[in-house]
Amino acid sequence: VMQIAIYGDAPERTLKELAERVKDDLTTTDEISFVRISGLRPYEVSIEIDRGTLQKYDLSLPQVAGLVRRASLDLPGGSIETGSEEILLRTKGQNYTQRDFEEIVLLSRPDGTQIRLGDVAEVKDSFQDVDLVTRFNGERAAFIKIFRTADELSHIPISDPTRPY
Repeated sequence: VMQIAIYGDAPERTLKELAERVKDDLTTTDEISFVRISGLRPYEVSIEIDRGTLQKYDLSLPQVAGLVRRASLDLPGGSIETGSEEILLRTKGQNYTQRDFEEIVLLSRPDGTQIRLGDVAEVKDSFQDVDLVTRFNGERAAFIKIFRTADELSHIPISDPTRPY
């Protein structure tokens, strides 16, 4: 239906965060249910844990990986159809930033103390190392693409029928 360019002399992270905010704002409206961001590299988070630290806390790498995976979900949950529309469901809980991952609780002790991922690991967030630079008017850019589903065809006018073109 539409494509929006967010561009300027700004770091890639700033453009990505702004694009995510715009996407979230657009998808909260009743008329728009499917929005995709393009033109930016995907986030990449690396987590490095020393073997001695794992042993100290009686943890294994598969245990830590499972805890991180469960704490970072963004899954489609299907849809609900009403008489006039289809509502798309999704769980929101995916971690995106270094800080989000550092706050994941790995262990809770009987005395109430918690061991978080950031306490035992070095967490780095950046972008995947791929050759992707998108520009608009000579500046780094992110694109927000707005699509319509079959149910939305009746809600969004394609053209003005009173115009001759």
